[in-house]
Amino acid sequence: MQEIRREWHEEDGQGFEVFATDITDHNILEVAAGSTGPAEEKWDIKTYIRIRDNGGTNMKVIPGRDGVELKLQGWAELNTLIRGLKFITKALEDARDQKYE
Repeated sequence: MQEIRREWHEEDGQGFEVFATDITDHNILEVAAGSTGPAEEKWDIKTYIRIRDNGGTNMKVIPGRDGVELKLQGWAELNTLIRGLKFITKALEDARDQKYE
């Protein structure tokens, strides 16, 4: 069973919980995601994701003016990326679906 870590992230003075884990195959890919979730003003929602090599991942990150490209090479990298993106999606869906009273 994978360990899920809770972290606190600050963005523009707003803090929110981020969930992180290591996805392991023949490499280790760390993924993390979180969001402020529902807000009265929909444009004020903050969302954060992180994908990081924590060991042996054949990954190249190419920053661009309007985004970022990730290039991974290898079967293990494909598998850990798929599992990591599923984790990110679940964390963001859970944050989106939170109900505040």
